Amino acid sequence: MSTPRGKSEASKSSCLNLDQDFYRLIKGEAFYYVSYAMDDPKMPDENITWYKNGPEIKNITTDETHRIHYHGGALLFLNISANDSGTYTGR
Repeated sequence: MSTPRGKSEASKSSCLNLDQDFYRLIKGEAFYYVSYAMDDPKMPDENITWYKNGPEIKNITTDETHRIHYHGGALLFLNISANDSGTYTGR
């Protein structure tokens, strides 16, 4: 997962890993993603921000009541749909 150049808040920071990971998922399933660069269980949520990039940059929440949320470096998708497809960036 990476940031399109010059498009988002996430692109203004220094990136450790600019590689993209691609996944094909089935509608309705859950998906759990942990970036190698952010795989530190002691890192608090306050030190990480996840975004969905597109025409509008959307911040991803830590609120577990949302279908898409994160805990530290882990990005979680519940009941995934085609509308969730896109590029997600963590910093």
